[in-house]
Amino acid sequence: MKSTNVMHCLNIKLKGLVQGVGMRPALYRQAQKFNLIGSIENNHIGSELELFGEKEILNSFLKDLEKCFPKSSHVTEKIITWSSKECLHSELQFKKSTSKKEAKEYSIPVDLSTCKKCWSEFKDPGNRRYLYPFITCCDCGPRWSILKDLPFERNDTSMVSFPMCSQCKNEYENPNDRRFFAQTISCNDCGPKASMNFKQVQELLLSGKVGAIKSIGGYALICDATNKMAIERVRKIKNRPSKPLGIMTRDKKSFNSLSTSGVEWEDLNTPASPMIISKYNNTLATQHSLAPYNQNIGVMAPPSPFHYLLFGELNHLVFTSANRSNFPLIYENNKLEEQLNADLDFILDHSRTIERPIDDSVLSTSGSIIRKARGLAPQVYKVKNYQDENVIIASGSDLKSSFAILNGENIFQSSFLGDLENAKTLERYEKEIDKTLDLLNLTSEKSLCDKHPKWLSRNYALSYKECIEIQHHKAHSMAAAFEHSESNCYIFACDGTGFGDDGNIWGGECFHYKNGNLNRVASFEKFNVPAGSVGHRSPRILFDMMMNYKVDGLKTNSVGRWFDAMAWYCFPDQLESLSYEAQAPEFLESKSVEATTSWPTLVFNEDNDGKLIIPLLEISDLIIKSDYPPENKAWLFHDGLAEVIIQYLDHIACDEHIIFTGGVFHNALLTERLKSKNEFRNFNLLFPEGIPCGDSHISLGQILYFLKGGRDA
Repeated sequence: MKSTNVMHCLNIKLKGLVQGVGMRPALYRQAQKFNLIGSIENNHIGSELELFGEKEILNSFLKDLEKCFPKSSHVTEKIITWSSKECLHSELQFKKSTSKKEAKEYSIPVDLSTCKKCWSEFKDPGNRRYLYPFITCCDCGPRWSILKDLPFERNDTSMVSFPMCSQCKNEYENPNDRRFFAQTISCNDCGPKASMNFKQVQELLLSGKVGAIKSIGGYALICDATNKMAIERVRKIKNRPSKPLGIMTRDKKSFNSLSTSGVEWEDLNTPASPMIISKYNNTLATQHSLAPYNQNIGVMAPPSPFHYLLFGELNHLVFTSANRSNFPLIYENNKLEEQLNADLDFILDHSRTIERPIDDSVLSTSGSIIRKARGLAPQVYKVKNYQDENVIIASGSDLKSSFAILNGENIFQSSFLGDLENAKTLERYEKEIDKTLDLLNLTSEKSLCDKHPKWLSRNYALSYKECIEIQHHKAHSMAAAFEHSESNCYIFACDGTGFGDDGNIWGGECFHYKNGNLNRVASFEKFNVPAGSVGHRSPRILFDMMMNYKVDGLKTNSVGRWFDAMAWYCFPDQLESLSYEAQAPEFLESKSVEATTSWPTLVFNEDNDGKLIIPLLEISDLIIKSDYPPENKAWLFHDGLAEVIIQYLDHIACDEHIIFTGGVFHNALLTERLKSKNEFRNFNLLFPEGIPCGDSHISLGQILYFLKGGRDA
């Protein structure tokens, strides 16, 4: 019965990841249980409820509220307001979503892999969505990749091209149906269509053919992972001579046959459905073709039935992005045909448009994020007590690039966008920034950039009216401190290359962060590198220069370059010529075999500025002069680096948290050795978890450093 009386009104605003996860249907059903009336809507900030009823009943609803939140949601803030007002509702209803115009806040939906209930329906011959490749519900399906505008509504996604049939419409409007208000709802009768019969695709793959498929966020190359000739064709098409190729495995039984270490089938079947780098135990005859000179390989499960239907009789498929090496992800059919059509045996397309390209996420076996992409990004971070009318663009790094946008108290960070190595990759990078600014209805005249004078990301940032430089390792450090909510800690930032404040190449730094001030208190000792380059592609020359202490030339303290040189020393035949970043240290880690040794007590001297020098080269000399075989030396280089760090913490009697960041700490063996040595010390060690430690978080760190006022102690 319609009420026009003044009633108790409960208003709830939910912020965070609350759109595209089934939040509104869940809230509707929960409110129905308490016989409440009012409205539920999506808007620029997230989800909002306005409910009317007796105060006691409203309080009971509020008490049980969090119990109804969908598993894939992440509520970062609840704003609860009580009032007494006239109720103009006669029932509980959905309210038309409001515009984001001039919004300072926004809820960004991410792509979600197929949920267990949808998988069950897909495999059920009695279900009307049996073997339907694009099955989705409130809890799963594409979100960011199909988004045209905010908030997340069907009419503002590429699903607008597929009007619901009568059966889907009935499910969509039925509060008791699990697809109630599911924006991506569709079926065989009304949904997207594949361009080929899957049986035909399966037969082509079984016969050794190589094809491209339209995946969730872009096109991927696929072939039989047990066919050496097909794998070599994929490498030729991508121009990827030695970098490991990822594997998609059909099901749990197929996955178990791979005998990977440190990864379970359940780890692959999360809403993000990531690829996980794992040590692989040579159960496929094509191991060397899949990962030359490397025992680590990326493994993933099918993120959707569309992918599952590719397998047929096969258990494992090569699955890798369809772009050539150093070129951006392809997500438009005409671009695919233009670049690769002549090299492919088939193209499996579908009729759902990809609005926003996005790669697959990649994790290490330790759970740290190597590539934050589909299912995990983009992401919005909250920074408190900051309000400024200026919208600021952080351009990030050229390697593992991303960008970030500061708007009010919110930082939007993009997904991983690849390496900026040429005009094509820069074009995609700039296009993604423009599309995101348009999505968020923002403009900017102010930017932040890295100090490296030759980086394309810096050149882009300089096109803004005002541009501020942020040192590379300071950005690393601020992002790491932010992840762990630390304002008083030591931070190790170790990687391959970062342009230092003094004009030298840094890469092995220790900062002390306290009360908003970041002070560089120590660094690894410097060594010689080839003039004009500290790159990763010439480890033999790098090693020779490093060992020639008497030469007075270009110097660095890069721990990443140290790993490159030590890897070549251990395995020169396999690492004479490198084709991708981190190839040498990845190989060194994968070939390591445990050894025992006792390390000397190290001496920590000061440089001319009073900073402590961490003496890594003494450890190197000891290992090089020893009689251990290469595999044991490989292990000792990891153990020795961990020993140096622990001895430094002993030397300064550290009683604060210690955070590790930079690409070096993607190394699972190094992390394990640090944890093992710490068992007898009990230092407070913190490792990367939700924010990648590589360069893809530089854009976030740039903003965080700017927000603290850019202060160095």
